Amino acid sequence: MRLFLHRRMSPLKLALAGGTLFMVVLVILQKEVGSGSNSAQDPWFQDLVERKERVLVMVRGAVNNLGFQYLYGSF
Repeated sequence: MRLFLHRRMSPLKLALAGGTLFMVVLVILQKEVGSGSNSAQDPWFQDLVERKERVLVMVRGAVNNLGFQYLYGSF
């Protein structure tokens, strides 16, 4: 059996085929998990999305303020 695999397929090709198969399985599983229809309508999920947006706005504002403080010497 080992001699058969060695003649037909190099280890590199076998690794590439295995990796490709693994990635295809991961994509299929991700689509199945992401296709839940009630997850977008859950109130706790919507609250989490709103909090994330508020935090991102605060972080962007802080980063923008750091640039102005450096330029005008307010440190």
